[in-house]
Amino acid sequence: MHNMHFATAPFLYYRLFNMRVLTIWIVSSLVLNANPFKSSKGI
Repeated sequence: MHNMHFATAPFLYYRLFNMRVLTIWIVSSLVLNANPFKSSKGI
């Protein structure tokens, strides 16, 4: 029963890493899309 913790710990770390990467990707895409220097053509 104690081995269950060792089985769920990597999954939690993987989920946390996935959420972190997803958040960074969303923020970076938003920054790139809303960059005033890049989108000088307008909205």
